[in-house]
Amino acid sequence: MVKDIKNIPEGIWILVVFSFAMAGLMVIGGLQMFSVYDSLQILGLGQLSGTALEGVSPPAFIGIGILLVGLGVLIYYVARGLLKAQNWSRVVTVVVSILGIIYSIVILTSAYYLTSVLGIMINGLIAWYLLFKDSTKKYFN
Repeated sequence: MVKDIKNIPEGIWILVVFSFAMAGLMVIGGLQMFSVYDSLQILGLGQLSGTALEGVSPPAFIGIGILLVGLGVLIYYVARGLLKAQNWSRVVTVVVSILGIIYSIVILTSAYYLTSVLGIMINGLIAWYLLFKDSTKKYFN
């Protein structure tokens, strides 16, 4: 059961809305991969030569689609857990944010400098908010 809606911190609302939107987009993207696979089969194309996806076989789109749909469903349940103040969803979100910080630090040396800095800032803010903000700790306890 969702806690009293009036007592849900604004930051949790932002995370939940963003997560639900991301989950929906991932499921749509995953389903789109099935459509790409079907289109390639209808056209009889074994490879996508001359495109950015050159060398990717059509069955790989099925695997990518399954992965995206699965991640979308997982994100949905984590967001729902945040909304219901379930501590496991807070832990999962913090762990994913910390992994995002590590990934952003690793790619900081590449050509994606701005993306890396933004990733560090956003993931750091999420981890800080869920770990140290008093209103958030109170909400989950």
